[in-house]
Amino acid sequence: MKIAGILLALTLIGLSFNAAAETEFFKEFKDNYGLLDQDLLKNPGEFASIKDFTYKKDVAEFTFENGTMHILRYVNDRPTTAIFIGKGRAHIEIPSHLEKNNLIWCSGDSVVNENFEVCFIRMADDFDLKLKEIFTFQEEQLDWKNFNIAKKAQGEFFFKPNQDHEYDNYFQLLRSVYERGEDGYFWIDFNRYVFNYDPNRPEQVVISYEHKGGDFMISEAAVFQRQPKGIYDDLQMSEINYAATISNAVGTI
Repeated sequence: MKIAGILLALTLIGLSFNAAAETEFFKEFKDNYGLLDQDLLKNPGEFASIKDFTYKKDVAEFTFENGTMHILRYVNDRPTTAIFIGKGRAHIEIPSHLEKNNLIWCSGDSVVNENFEVCFIRMADDFDLKLKEIFTFQEEQLDWKNFNIAKKAQGEFFFKPNQDHEYDNYFQLLRSVYERGEDGYFWIDFNRYVFNYDPNRPEQVVISYEHKGGDFMISEAAVFQRQPKGIYDDLQMSEINYAATISNAVGTI
């Protein structure tokens, strides 16, 4: 009886501790985290016809020649997801000799120069604001036709945290949403490529490649720091200082 009583007391203490620890911000964070995975058909959205729009993100340049852009999954009144359907192209130069060779090994080419018809974007930067400076968006949910096109492209498959990631992409995206600015998170899937810019990683730029259509994993083909840091020399890249913060947590029962 004494042992059972102790276990019950410890359980009650643990439950009360968890309840106290779940602050309003943490509840909001969990709710917003869930929003990032909402089904594409079940939340408000906007769309616009896009023509000759070019967006540069670090070493990458994306040109949306002609098509429709759908934005949705809003957190703090800003979209976190975009889907483009139409004609576009991506051009990415790899500034590091070492990482250029890695890209050749992975994809067979030293540069990314791809036309695409469908691409998925997850963002916490100013991509949506740049679009709205030029194009007029109107409220409309993604219709069945475009929903099916998007689903067939499987553009979000490699974004989901269960795909053997070193980082939880949802967490990284939401973390950047709360810091939202021009230098924010930007992830784009097109054809077999994924370009990922994350300001909160030691190396901010990652270019990944899917070896075969239908693969369950993608390979990190090129990984390096953002342009302003300019650490691209092969001998210097091994000396990159990784940001580390000592944290101290104390629990009192």
